[in-house]
Amino acid sequence: MKNLALIFALLITFNVVFAARIHGSIYGFDLESVKDVVVSIGPENNQVQVSKEGNYSFEVPLGTYQVIAKKSPDLLAEETITINEEGNYLVDLILFPDLGDEEFILNETNDKELEEETNYYWVFEILAVLIALLAAFVFFRRKKTPREDELKSKVLNIIKKEGNRTTQKDLRKQIPYSEAKISLVVAELEKEGKIKKIKKGRGNILILENG
Repeated sequence: MKNLALIFALLITFNVVFAARIHGSIYGFDLESVKDVVVSIGPENNQVQVSKEGNYSFEVPLGTYQVIAKKSPDLLAEETITINEEGNYLVDLILFPDLGDEEFILNETNDKELEEETNYYWVFEILAVLIALLAAFVFFRRKKTPREDELKSKVLNIIKKEGNRTTQKDLRKQIPYSEAKISLVVAELEKEGKIKKIKKGRGNILILENG
């Protein structure tokens, strides 16, 4: 009887501590799965694992987390996600070159070299962002499934429920997906002419077309 009570108490504790599951796949520039990647999650409830087959999974309590994937010698992916409720949260990661060494080089140059290196750095950074956007667009196209159609319908229903307009920040609070995933869905709906996106400050206002 005591053993049953202990097991029951452990199960209750487990459910309290681990409220959600963050999981996903890891891809390279070519959108192919990447193996042998070190994946960590933090800053709270720090966990580290080695993804042998290009997939990862963490059990975490409610909170905000940064998922980081590193592949030798200089590939890196980072994604921040907020867990507001229990459930499964899909966060796929795409590895890109780590630009950290570029900043170190800039700090070691003289004034003239610093200006030249800074200009080069911004060109490289803009190019990296463009490549990231292109890769994300291709990735979204290739990975499109009926579930993503359901996600688009859910986004439209939330906007309609909020009086035909809402902010992208408030939208993400109601959908358990990463910021990159929500941005791709919003871009797709805007391209289809179903919503209009208006930039306001550091965020976006989403308006239902013909609403």
